[in-house]
Amino acid sequence: MLMAMKKLVLSKKIHSPPLNSSNITEEDKEDAVAIWGALKTRTFWNLWICMVLSASAGLNVVTVYKMYGNTFDTLQDDSYLALVGGIGSIANGLGRTFWGMLQDKLGSKRPFMLLTTVQGVMMLSYPFMVHSRISFGLATFIFFLCLGGNFAMAPGICAKLFGAEAGPKVFSVLFSAFAVAAIFGTALNRRFLASYGFEFVFNFMAIVSLISAISISFLGKI
Repeated sequence: MLMAMKKLVLSKKIHSPPLNSSNITEEDKEDAVAIWGALKTRTFWNLWICMVLSASAGLNVVTVYKMYGNTFDTLQDDSYLALVGGIGSIANGLGRTFWGMLQDKLGSKRPFMLLTTVQGVMMLSYPFMVHSRISFGLATFIFFLCLGGNFAMAPGICAKLFGAEAGPKVFSVLFSAFAVAAIFGTALNRRFLASYGFEFVFNFMAIVSLISAISISFLGKI
């Protein structure tokens, strides 16, 4: 009892520092100005939409490739599909390096347009890849490779559009596009798969990815 009263007395003597403007540094203010300034531009929202559309397609396959594979006798093997997923994870990492190097050499626009175009074409082709384990595994590998490219190129695009100092700060907000893409992809799967099937979803995602390829062309020289 005495110990409890002692702790209560001591707790009253301890005060948190008051929150006021003096606790906010000049750097914090500059960060807020940079981010808020970017959010008010059409360029940022165009880029944000591009990332949502492109990432939605890649994340969609990452979510459903195993479920899709299990609907075919040629692919219905947990060990095989687990192997595809494991190799896909490696492809995701390799994709960040590959697309990052391509971005360094060619800039951001052409590699991103290539990524989204390849992704769109592969979406349309995916239903035809299910008759062979090799072709299905290769197609899934490419999807993971492209997904890694989205994460790799986004910071560089931000730096190019908003400057070397403001770019990383703006990317911290742009990263929300990937969260939205994950939620959007999951919601789409639940809504469309039961009613229309996998092919409809893949065709829809192909269109989404190709729209992203077109949209990036409006961002100017990046």
